Amino acid sequence: MTSKKGKRRRGPSKPQGMTYMDTVSTSAKMHDDWIEAEVQRRLKQRVRNLQQICIDSAYFAANDEFHMGPSRCYGFGQSMVQYIHEIATLLVEDAQHDPEAVYAKAKVDERMQKICGDKFQPWEERYKGG
Repeated sequence: MTSKKGKRRRGPSKPQGMTYMDTVSTSAKMHDDWIEAEVQRRLKQRVRNLQQICIDSAYFAANDEFHMGPSRCYGFGQSMVQYIHEIATLLVEDAQHDPEAVYAKAKVDERMQKICGDKFQPWEERYKGG
């Protein structure tokens, strides 16, 4: 496309006021942002899959131990998901004020101790390494 001498366009130009290095660093940041978004997407998918494995396992155990069928298992699963979100929210909110989330762990342990009685294991034993 050479209609007039000197008016030839060879490709997209850099935005007005930016140096070549500005455009390269912007491009690199966009690439880094895309990679971070992809990592987050994959992590969320893994967490959802792990949560589903936990729910499936709970259904198996509820059926084996308590002979729960379709109607009771569904309610049990819904309750389980609700508690997962409740505990996660409690931990996140507490960790904003206390990195160790002592209050949240104590609240969960308190409920677990009532449920498990003398078979109770404290948070540190149940969540080794975390």
